[in-house]
Amino acid sequence: MKIINLFALLLVSLLVSCGDDDGKLAEKTQVQAQESINAENQNLERRAADLNTDLVKQQNFIAAIAGEYEGQIIDEGEVWSIKLRLVPTMPIFDYNRVRTLAELEYELQNQQVNVQVLQWDPNLQVSSVGCIFEDIRPDFKGGKIDIFSQGCPNTYKITLQDGSGDNRLMGASVAALINQSRIDQVSTLQGSLQSNGNANTVFFSLERTY
Repeated sequence: MKIINLFALLLVSLLVSCGDDDGKLAEKTQVQAQESINAENQNLERRAADLNTDLVKQQNFIAAIAGEYEGQIIDEGEVWSIKLRLVPTMPIFDYNRVRTLAELEYELQNQQVNVQVLQWDPNLQVSSVGCIFEDIRPDFKGGKIDIFSQGCPNTYKITLQDGSGDNRLMGASVAALINQSRIDQVSTLQGSLQSNGNANTVFFSLERTY
């Protein structure tokens, strides 16, 4: 009888020991799972913060170039006036909540401008011709805008400019100043025009009028 009781006691001890081990294993697994979730959440938060930083930089760039510019094109003795209008395709929203990664990525991909270009004989205002280009994405780092469309015979290449003479900065240098919040509005653009009907590339300057 004592042998049976001793065996039963040993069996109960083994069961209790196994139960304790199972409980510790379950607790350890739960802790590891929570740590994994916390790490993933931190990664998502860092990713969202990085995307938001990039988005703000792109929004500042778009805001700095938006507006109207005018200048003159001189080609083989002929003078044409030119007007360039840059309009953001996406307004800046004032959110009162944390945006998802998908929302941030969508906004980043759609930071673009619509462009209207008009050219005319300065002595004859009604002679204007032009094109509208939709969803043009600037080169945010290079400080350039390539404007083209199958529906327009002209292609334009625009480069941001700041200052003049020896202090003149172009392209990437101007884009860097915008990113550093040292320029909030671009006042001058340098451009080139390539027409399907003319092999010559024509260069021009544009000054902000609005």
